[in-house]
Amino acid sequence: MRPGEDLDWVAIEAHLQANLPAEVVADGEFTVSQFPNRAANLTYLIVFGDNELVLRRPPFGTMAPGAHDMEREFKVLSRLWEHFDKAPPAYLFSDDHSIAGADFFVMERRRGEVIRGVLPESMRDLEGVGRRLGLALVDAIAEFHLLDPDVCGLGDLGRPDGFIARQVGGRKKRWDLVADPAWDGAMTEIHRRLDISTPDAQRVSFVHNDLKLDNSMFATGNTDRVVAFFDWDMTTLGDPPADLGTLLNYWPDPDDDEEVRRASHDGI
Repeated sequence: MRPGEDLDWVAIEAHLQANLPAEVVADGEFTVSQFPNRAANLTYLIVFGDNELVLRRPPFGTMAPGAHDMEREFKVLSRLWEHFDKAPPAYLFSDDHSIAGADFFVMERRRGEVIRGVLPESMRDLEGVGRRLGLALVDAIAEFHLLDPDVCGLGDLGRPDGFIARQVGGRKKRWDLVADPAWDGAMTEIHRRLDISTPDAQRVSFVHNDLKLDNSMFATGNTDRVVAFFDWDMTTLGDPPADLGTLLNYWPDPDDDEEVRRASHDGI
């Protein structure tokens, strides 16, 4: 457990015992650990005997309005898993802050490989790893974008009309709140160019809003099969190329300079 990120596990255990199916929580000792890679939302492994669950809640401190929306993430995962096998099912949501200090939800634990800049041992001897990972990830994203939100019970998840224009305008508003004079001219020009070249929407689909390699899990030793996507708290309805743009932002080109490559998946 990282310092300052412990929770009231007595209260949490009691709540889970009272609200999850008996077969999940009654078998064996209750233990907790924290996933080691730092992420925006706090993510913990909950174990009841042989049963593993994941608890997610927002980070401590002040948050921007609409950020770290656990209720949205629960809504998506409690319905989407029935139609998309890369969405782990969510079982329980609570907005009672006396339990974990904030909204939280509990979901299924998936096992596999999450790749963060270094290839896992199970994949190091495979041929064409980087290309195969990329193609499998694109296939999984395309499968996600082909889902019908209404069929999934999530047709009310967002406002797709004007989605891209709102993203561009929202970025400018957030920049204006913290603007650095040294960069303001460049950022204003970037906004102007984006504003005049905003594309028309192609169609409406789910948009995850944070699809990248390390928000994906692959089957152990298998670069060709994605078993899960994570971090669904910004999922909405909009124009699907937005997810492609996010993915490409993290994926290096051979001629990218060192500073860009350092923040991407260089070496995969």
